[in-house]
Amino acid sequence: MVRIRIIRRRTIYLATAATLAILGLLVAWALANRPGVGAYFPLSSGSWWIYRSEDSPQASYRQDVLFRKGNLVQIRVDNGAATQMKVYAVGRNAVTLIHSADVRDDRTPNYLDSPANANRVLIKSPLKPGAKWLSDGWLHEVVATGVRVETPAGVFEDCVKVRAVSPDGTATVYRIHKKGIGIVRTEYTSQGRTVVTELEDFRINT
Repeated sequence: MVRIRIIRRRTIYLATAATLAILGLLVAWALANRPGVGAYFPLSSGSWWIYRSEDSPQASYRQDVLFRKGNLVQIRVDNGAATQMKVYAVGRNAVTLIHSADVRDDRTPNYLDSPANANRVLIKSPLKPGAKWLSDGWLHEVVATGVRVETPAGVFEDCVKVRAVSPDGTATVYRIHKKGIGIVRTEYTSQGRTVVTELEDFRINT
């Protein structure tokens, strides 16, 4: 009788241990495969976004993904008057601008292997209200989640709103990110003037 009880206890113990081990593996898998913050700043090859502003012609622009190499992505930003090439390092926990260059002709040079000349974290985990980070002198803060915003490109639900304040406090930028789409609205305020830029059209390659 005693031996039977011992065997039953061992069986229960082994079953419990196996169940906990399986749960641990499932949790680890879920954590490893959860979407990173890059999902709120997607930069897949061939994707593009068109932004329009009623407040300033220079705040209207087109953004195209040109090159990718590992976790590095180069995009072209063209507002019709000036063109910039920007290189981002895309990680699970942050998306960082690491290189920026002005281009004065129609060439599309590849800057992925160029030395970093910038270090500005655009978005960073955790994406929870109150989360803050200091980057390139700018103070960033997640001010809201679950945001709804209407743009010419459509209505976007469950967005994340980030505020960035310049080092001297004279400029404030609000960026609204939609998972799987990217930035859908930007509000830039300086010297009492606010310029709003909204997403008008886009294509995300998967």
